[in-house]
Amino acid sequence: MVLKRSLARTSIYLFLILMLAVTFYPFFLMVQTSFKDLYQFRKNPAGFALPLHIENYPVAFQAIWRSTLNSIVVSGTTAVATVFVASLAAYGFSRYEFPLKNVLFYAIIILLMVPAVLMLSSRFILVKQFGLIDTWFALILPYIAGGQLLLVMLIKSYMDGIPRSLFESAIIDGAHAYYIYLRIAIPLTIPILLTCTIIHFNFAWNDLIWPMLTIHRRELKTLVVVLWTNFQTEFSLDMGGLMSGYVIGSIPMILIMMSSMKYFIRGMTAGALKV
Repeated sequence: MVLKRSLARTSIYLFLILMLAVTFYPFFLMVQTSFKDLYQFRKNPAGFALPLHIENYPVAFQAIWRSTLNSIVVSGTTAVATVFVASLAAYGFSRYEFPLKNVLFYAIIILLMVPAVLMLSSRFILVKQFGLIDTWFALILPYIAGGQLLLVMLIKSYMDGIPRSLFESAIIDGAHAYYIYLRIAIPLTIPILLTCTIIHFNFAWNDLIWPMLTIHRRELKTLVVVLWTNFQTEFSLDMGGLMSGYVIGSIPMILIMMSSMKYFIRGMTAGALKV
């Protein structure tokens, strides 16, 4: 029996080690490639090569520092605003009864099944008619509107697990709706709110197609767009510089995940527990 348990535990550890290697190998390959020049990459794309070209990093930083700041501003503003608006809608769906409540919520779920690429043309026409092309509002406002669907569903599901007695007691004590929302609903839903903030920040940070369509001024371009266009020419691709840019560009997301991993895990696993 003890031997059987030991074999089972060893098998689990080996499987986890394998999954860890598969997960981290692309990142390792990215870091390794960032120290190569074009000749080294073409000769040995997956192997280690000397000498190390550390100069790739200053060149990449000089090319992407402004776009990195642009991405931080756009993604941060979008994530905070989207979560705030989605939490208001989710609070309404969770705590109030009104006509067609279920129909509207099911409509949100149905819209999640529509591929975002199908709405690109109509969204671009709308943004152009409002004169928002080549402004940050062309990114921020559509991101806020488009991010509501998933976030409303996640936050509403989390709020449904909060005991109604808490809200009823506050109402009996004479608390106003905004007080209940700010002092009861928000503090109790911090894990899912932070989870949704990270999810939407990551979405806005990594988006490529929409910024390429709406932003043409170089000083307003986001990080992913600059990485996509700055390190390639008609005949070659500077893989060392490109990978250096990816390494630098991934640092903000790594720091965010490291600082909020506890809340992210709590938010993602909240559906498995009854509050």
